[in-house]
Amino acid sequence: MKLYPFLFLIFISISYSTAYTQNIKPEKKSNYALLIGIGSYPPESNWEPLHGDADVQLVKSTLLKVGFPRQNISSLINEEATKRNILLAFESLKKQISQKSIVHIHFSGHGQQVQDKNSDEIDGYDEAFVPFDSPKNYKPKINVGQNLIADDQLDSLISDIRHLIGS
Repeated sequence: MKLYPFLFLIFISISYSTAYTQNIKPEKKSNYALLIGIGSYPPESNWEPLHGDADVQLVKSTLLKVGFPRQNISSLINEEATKRNILLAFESLKKQISQKSIVHIHFSGHGQQVQDKNSDEIDGYDEAFVPFDSPKNYKPKINVGQNLIADDQLDSLISDIRHLIGS
């Protein structure tokens, strides 16, 4: 479970590094970032503590060093990182970016596999981000994973951004 956020971080970092090694020299004002980090989930959620909140500060300092304007870096930390706030932050980001923008999205927190609902996964499971307000344990009619952000939804959010910034 702890492996998914790490793999996502590596993927995003590689994508970002690739943009710079291809001599893309965007205007600094067109760099945007959404940083999400959860270190302390609510005790009743049964999620173990992490250091995701500390990761946000590390990533932010790196982005500032490579030219991201401070005002273009949005952060959601711990209790701010609910599913609703994360989705609103994606919508806000989409309103700010334009063609040729560089966008960095970072999530540090728990990940979870959930039953695939649309049969697009070979293993029968979707991978999901676990927002602050998502309890760990399944409870019929109470917690059925409704606060998770599954990879299908993330794909849609990221595809929208990719469409807006162009190739």
